[in-house]
Amino acid sequence: MKVVTACIVVASMCAPALAQQPTSLEREVWRSRTPAYDSCEKKASGVLRAIVDCEAQEFDIQDAKLNRTYRKVIAAIPRARETKLRAAQRSWIRRRDPLCKAAALRQDGSIHTWMYSYLYWSCVTDATIRRTILIERYAAGQASLADLVTDHRS
Repeated sequence: MKVVTACIVVASMCAPALAQQPTSLEREVWRSRTPAYDSCEKKASGVLRAIVDCEAQEFDIQDAKLNRTYRKVIAAIPRARETKLRAAQRSWIRRRDPLCKAAALRQDGSIHTWMYSYLYWSCVTDATIRRTILIERYAAGQASLADLVTDHRS
């Protein structure tokens, strides 16, 4: 499971993460990683630089999925909901990268390490997957606009 691999790579970060039960959304995020990521991670054999490449590749895949999902939902919802979703999405996009950079820096303390790169790419990938799930839920009436506006976990 991805969280186990992440815990091996980032052992010092795991104690707080394991102390809390993951939410259903967090479990869905973990399950949404592609088979290509799992394969890449296995081939990386624990080499952090290679795992960073896996994370970056997975981000590209998940970002493309988010963009497809967003366009599909925008095309299918009423104009009033579309305007609000666009505003919420633009706000989220502006926040995602700075929040992930800050989170990675808090954990690693330096922006010049492979660990920082791993933490950053892992964060933006998970945030992007989470956002796709929330937009899908919003389109299905299972999440509110407030859920999208307050989605700032990174």
